[in-house]
Amino acid sequence: MPKASNFRKVIVPNPGEYVQEVIDFCGFSPVFWSLDWKVVEQALGHRLPSDYMRLCDAIPPGKFSGFFWLLHPLGSRGGSLVSAEKDLRDVLRELTEIYRDEEEWNEEEWIDPGTLFPCFQTDNGDVGYWASTDSEDPDKWTVVINWAGGLDWDVTELTLSALLHRHIIEGSDYLFSSALGDNWVASFTSYF
Repeated sequence: MPKASNFRKVIVPNPGEYVQEVIDFCGFSPVFWSLDWKVVEQALGHRLPSDYMRLCDAIPPGKFSGFFWLLHPLGSRGGSLVSAEKDLRDVLRELTEIYRDEEEWNEEEWIDPGTLFPCFQTDNGDVGYWASTDSEDPDKWTVVINWAGGLDWDVTELTLSALLHRHIIEGSDYLFSSALGDNWVASFTSYF
């Protein structure tokens, strides 16, 4: 579990700043589905960032760079966002119990797992979570990553669309370089 002290207020880019570039990169059109976000949010019990909703309104469930899955309301690896969130939040609670057995556990230093909401998974078992700790406004939530269900976490300070842009569009290897290798090529494969 990431330490609460690692979560600091940052100036988050406009959540829509990178959305269109990610949509264009995916190259999927025309859209032939319609998402009722009120129903999705009601099923989840929390609001969602607008950049995420715009992405899912325009691209189908799929896999980025043959490696990571955006959790989508229409379903993808692990089912729909609603079912995946339930499963991944259960895993997060289990991890919290494991962390509590570690010598360095200090309850006051660790963030409440109830403030983390899953947004992507990788083939290696990594999970990206929106961290709602700094704001009730979902458009200000940034992504934290739990590496393969272990004790290692990264705080990205990026919105989901900024993370996708940095990783996919800019070709940044700062997050997943060891998993993708040196010669990876950014791609998007629809599983719809």
